[in-house]
Amino acid sequence: MSSNIEIVDALTRQQILLQRRGTQIYKDLLPLLLEVQRKSAAIMASSPTDTFTNVRSQAIFAEIDKLISDLGITVTDKLYADLRELAEYEAGVTTTALSSVTKATFVAPTTAQIDAVMSNPVMRLVDERMGTTRALTVDNMVVNFSMSASKRIKAEIQKGIIEGASISNVVKSVDRIVDRKTRRELEAVIRTATNAISSEARKTVYDYNDDIIKGYRWVSTLDSRTTAVCRGRDGRFYEKGTQPTPPAHYNCRSVVVPVIEDKYSLSGGKTTRMARDPDTNKSQRVDGKATYNSWLKDQDTEFQDEVLGVRKAQLFRSGNLHLSKFTNDDGVSYTMAELKALYPKAWARAFGAKDISPITV
Repeated sequence: MSSNIEIVDALTRQQILLQRRGTQIYKDLLPLLLEVQRKSAAIMASSPTDTFTNVRSQAIFAEIDKLISDLGITVTDKLYADLRELAEYEAGVTTTALSSVTKATFVAPTTAQIDAVMSNPVMRLVDERMGTTRALTVDNMVVNFSMSASKRIKAEIQKGIIEGASISNVVKSVDRIVDRKTRRELEAVIRTATNAISSEARKTVYDYNDDIIKGYRWVSTLDSRTTAVCRGRDGRFYEKGTQPTPPAHYNCRSVVVPVIEDKYSLSGGKTTRMARDPDTNKSQRVDGKATYNSWLKDQDTEFQDEVLGVRKAQLFRSGNLHLSKFTNDDGVSYTMAELKALYPKAWARAFGAKDISPITV
């Protein structure tokens, strides 16, 4: 088996374990959020009347802001403690994994270099809803989470005031918001931070062994949940110094792996990589040279439509437009109008010579 494909397989497996680690960190931190939820309910229930007044609501807002601000500080401290341990572990595992599948002996970075990983690295995350990218640090994500949680809770209280709802009903509404949205946002922050720090730890290993590496390859997950930016980047080779670093977005599962110099590579036979079967939703092995683009080509029309949307799937299928063309250099998705203007030949192949008005899906 080729060393470069072995590296993809080894680091993809490690990425799955990291996702599980991120889930465990979330479970460890969730009680902090639940405690804020409990205290918020107690603050609201302490009102002397059955409904809120504007004056009383302002006092409650101040108390809730303080609770959530303190939550953000505690989450940040505990998260960094977990991620510091994770960074050291990830650097060691990566060093061992790369040495085991190549002719080279990779050298582990120093403790000081690993510590530098924790200096709040900047992530460039795609925001598909806004059609932009945002530069964020782990600290930024936690602050944004805290602001969002506070805003949502206060909006529910304000809504209760306007509607004249009872305090018990407002408490129930706030609980629903926390259960449905705030928990999910906290998990997204932790999963994204876990990928960011582990990616930086691996990058430290790569930089420390730069003479063995000739470039980098982006590896995404082969399933229906993979985003446009990661679908388009899967399998793409980057010269040293030009590679983007995961995460590409919140909840990103992708990984960047090194492509080693030929003289350090082991030769071998047929290779495979992991994918998720669209019919059974179970893991399966597919050709090691498969990319998301080639893998999606092999799936049925219904699955392609589910992943891309009907119109973009037709452009992919009949227009033979590669998935990397569906996003700009930053990973933000093009609209159908933009795709029509950028790739008129593919558009004509997909929709015929007749000028069809572009639709956004």
